[in-house]
Amino acid sequence: MSESGKLFGSISKEAIAMALLDKAPVDPKSITVESIKTTGEFPAEVQLHPEISAKFFVKVVAE
Repeated sequence: MSESGKLFGSISKEAIAMALLDKAPVDPKSITVESIKTTGEFPAEVQLHPEISAKFFVKVVAE
């Protein structure tokens, strides 16, 4: 991560799915999120079932 808070890569849907694994198994393909390349909070949505979805925020912080 640069000093300005920009990531050298991006946060993948797979990484988000792994972070959610202790709550519920989620298929990375079912996650909708904008490209995450900086620190901050980003809205996301996961389609759990054809008629059920959940909205949440992905919070990216510097380590």
